[in-house]
Amino acid sequence: MRKALFFAPLAVVLAFALLFRGGISLHAHFLWAIILIVPATALLATQHGIQNPSRFKSGILGSLFAFLGLLLPSMALAPIQGFGLYEFLNFSAGVVTFLLISQSAISQKAIHRIFACISVAATLLSATGLTLFALLPPPRVFGTFVDFSRLAVTFPNAFALFLLMAIPLTFYLILKTKEKTKQAFMACAAIQLAALILSYSRESWIALMFGILVALGILLWEWRPSKAVARQFLMQIVVVALATLLLATGIGLLRAQRYQTAGVIQKITFQADEGKASVTGRLELMRRAVDAIAEHPLFGVGPGSFAETEGNHQHNLFLKIASESGLAALFLFATFLILLALLVILGFKSLDAGSKAIVVASGASVLLALTQSMVDYNLNFVSNSLLFWGLLGLMVAVVSRKTPAKKAEVGVRNPLLIATFLLSVGLMAVAIHELAYKTIFKQGEVLAMENRTEEALAKFESAKSLFFSQDLATHIGEAYYKLAVEKGWNPWGQKGADYLSDLKASRVTNEIVALKSEFCLLKPYKDCLQTSQSELAGVRKALILESDLASNLRIAFDHYKIISLVRPELFNAYVKEAEALLEGYRGKVERNEQLTILTGNPKFAIDTYSLFIDWAKTQKAEPKTINRLRLARAKMSRAVERERQKYETLYQQAIPR
Repeated sequence: MRKALFFAPLAVVLAFALLFRGGISLHAHFLWAIILIVPATALLATQHGIQNPSRFKSGILGSLFAFLGLLLPSMALAPIQGFGLYEFLNFSAGVVTFLLISQSAISQKAIHRIFACISVAATLLSATGLTLFALLPPPRVFGTFVDFSRLAVTFPNAFALFLLMAIPLTFYLILKTKEKTKQAFMACAAIQLAALILSYSRESWIALMFGILVALGILLWEWRPSKAVARQFLMQIVVVALATLLLATGIGLLRAQRYQTAGVIQKITFQADEGKASVTGRLELMRRAVDAIAEHPLFGVGPGSFAETEGNHQHNLFLKIASESGLAALFLFATFLILLALLVILGFKSLDAGSKAIVVASGASVLLALTQSMVDYNLNFVSNSLLFWGLLGLMVAVVSRKTPAKKAEVGVRNPLLIATFLLSVGLMAVAIHELAYKTIFKQGEVLAMENRTEEALAKFESAKSLFFSQDLATHIGEAYYKLAVEKGWNPWGQKGADYLSDLKASRVTNEIVALKSEFCLLKPYKDCLQTSQSELAGVRKALILESDLASNLRIAFDHYKIISLVRPELFNAYVKEAEALLEGYRGKVERNEQLTILTGNPKFAIDTYSLFIDWAKTQKAEPKTINRLRLARAKMSRAVERERQKYETLYQQAIPR
């Protein structure tokens, strides 16, 4: 019964996370956070050895608790607040999971079964992904890591990370299972590897090759099998590799009968036509993360804030922690990993052969996850994060098993278990609070999509008690703006303008700045326009310095519109800048970088050209200038329409006009 209370909740979370968009949904984060109270309570009821903590263990636990503690001030003192929900639940639930598993006495037989369950799950997801890849338009295998309402919104790199952590566990099972089931797990490995290849996750390919070589080297060295056994094991690996290539090639040929399919060389060289993420784009995001660290070294810009302000994440786990929670948080997290690695390395020699194999397999999975996380970030998916933190805890549990306990006490007398329990209680309270108000918030979003704006506004107003309000202020402001347009300025426009003006500085995002200016444009008067011009100019200057104005054309359009009203004589001072900006943006559209065609920016690009054409006429600009702008607008319109048609053909989904 105690084992069921401990393992069943974690299994439920993992199953839900794998089936529901890979666990990136709010539901999965809430479920993980809330349900941890069950295993934490179950562990308190067990007999548990209170050990003399080693220097490494004390350092591991101390750095981990301190890291978790720093999340709170980083959220409270962030220059832009309200975006830390996923990060808070993800890191906190991960730490609690690590503590629970690291303090549990799990037998090798139980670990073997756990690995088998994970391997079977990965195989089923891979088979599902390969089937969908052959039948549906998206050009990469994504398992269930997808929003099926919009097939373009797939997460193949996140699915690849899950496979990276599952594949070493499958190879462990090939090595350790009896002959009857060995062939079944060889088939599982081939299916998982084929799915990984066809996910076209380049960083995952490299990480897998490196990780498997290192893991096999350590395993064979420590295992020291006879030549016959080693030859048989290597032959099994060769069979798996051949089966993988045949399966991946066959699925690719089957897909090619229905859809245009990019080759491996095209993917490696970034020549594939669908929404590619280039190396330069990732390097630019990493550079911006470094700049954010330089500006906010103590507590960062706040968990989750970077992606909201920059439009994408940092593509590096360590830069993410440093830029969002500060250098001290990065130091503590790195210290935790280093001390844990030292604990495992020093305790490895004293383990029996079975325990060594478990540690090598778990360590390989963790190492592969960290390797991919140097150039990407997919640990925000609950399925990946739960597995990552669980394997870290498992390694500590296995290595610590040989350490003699000072005395055995009921868990309620163990200070570490009490702390873990209290953490889980706090996590549950936050999750339940947010779940209650997030439900109201989501209802508001649905009502807004149905154009029931007044009802949506009432729901948004009722959700103000959220700890992590995310873009709630933007939703409220947009609801007021829509009502002001549809029903007149009073009372909606005035209420909306007052609401946005009263927001604290830490709640003012780029979207809020744009909204405030659009309220001014609804009812222009001098003071409001001048204030908006100043605010937009500050945001616009920062975006230009970051070379990211093309991703925020709403800001550019609003700024140019207000300038055209306040200082129309400045047309010549801005037209060249706007043309250069829009010409660069047309390149983004034609390459469909990060699915650009799905955003609202193409509309703002065309509207900006129209604005400058009208502005040029009022300023009696030269005919060649007006003709140049008209020609550029026509090119932009053709590029947008061409990419829309290409997208709709590729994904068989219409883009709302």
